[in-house]
Amino acid sequence: PGELLTDQPETVVAILEKLTGDCNARAVTRGPVSRVLVPKGLTVCLPQLATDLDKRLGDDGYVGLNHILTLAQTPRIGPGDDPKPTDEPDPTGDKLGADWQVAVVDTGMFVPPTEHLQQTAVSAMSEPDVYDGDGNGVIDFAGSGHGGFIAGVFKRMIPDLTVHVRDVATRDIGRGTFIIEEADIIEDVDKALVDDRIAVVNLSLGTYTDEGDVPALRAALRRWMAKRPDVLFAAAAGNDSVKRPFYPAGFAGEREFRNAVMSVGALDTSPRKPDPDADWAEFSNRGRWVKAKAPGVHLHSDYPIDVEFVYGVDQSSSNTDRARFKGLAEWSGTSFATPYAAAEVIRYAKRCGFKTPREAWEHLRSQSPKVLFPLDALCPGEEPKVY
Repeated sequence: PGELLTDQPETVVAILEKLTGDCNARAVTRGPVSRVLVPKGLTVCLPQLATDLDKRLGDDGYVGLNHILTLAQTPRIGPGDDPKPTDEPDPTGDKLGADWQVAVVDTGMFVPPTEHLQQTAVSAMSEPDVYDGDGNGVIDFAGSGHGGFIAGVFKRMIPDLTVHVRDVATRDIGRGTFIIEEADIIEDVDKALVDDRIAVVNLSLGTYTDEGDVPALRAALRRWMAKRPDVLFAAAAGNDSVKRPFYPAGFAGEREFRNAVMSVGALDTSPRKPDPDADWAEFSNRGRWVKAKAPGVHLHSDYPIDVEFVYGVDQSSSNTDRARFKGLAEWSGTSFATPYAAAEVIRYAKRCGFKTPREAWEHLRSQSPKVLFPLDALCPGEEPKVY
């Protein structure tokens, strides 16, 4: 509340001062994205103010709200259900021998890393989560372990893949939710893309918007595409069983971004027993903007060792169901269908000799309005086998 995002902070501050006669507006950061704090009297009409300022800038820049992107909690935008302990991981794929690397911009790296992730050498690109922020001895949020679980999905499918996890969560202990700001997501993707080896960025998070756009994220995506035209952005479609675009996945429905963004919905099937005839998972968002469907139910992957998870809002209640994990969990959601699909694209790119996973995705997308995973696709020029 009270923040606008823009690439023209001085101009926006000057306009606000001229409109209101109030000199309290100020830019609090500089760089590709700046936050502008508006006078308190204007915060009640912030969406309209952002729209009006954006129109004033025209093609010279943008102004938008600092949207909140979420993983879990109500509404169910993140995982399709809560994690449950399991002792059996999903099957491990073959090594690939590719030089491409993956960045998981997310929340929920492990403290300490699970033995499974240590063995497979996932690296944390920032400080890891502290799970028990209120000191009551139990894990705080359903989203904890989210990024590590996603990294585990990648590593099981491609054991020699290098996966970097950048943790972007700012904890809001009082409200018991994950607060992930649009500006923070942009900053962390910028940092991840400094590494030229990153070929895929996994974004299993997002937001809806009543204003019809997310200007700062849109401008950032254009900048990333110009700077790194080789990178594929894999984005989760969301778990609210609606057709309303969920950003950044919603960008895949626009011509400008269709080759750079792979939006992934969840099928009602698991990687353990993929069903080619499976329909949408009940929770999965869907619509023309969702360009891929992948197994998204009952995936088994890494989860923090020896933490207690509380099912439900009231952690202090003795009647609340609890579970203690041993390093693995079963979880469902478009959050996890997304790394499954991205790993499949990486494998396909390697097998078929594409220069990048993004080039492989562009080919797959051109062959079908919705790409179905696991893949049953021929390489360009490959003849089907006759039995």
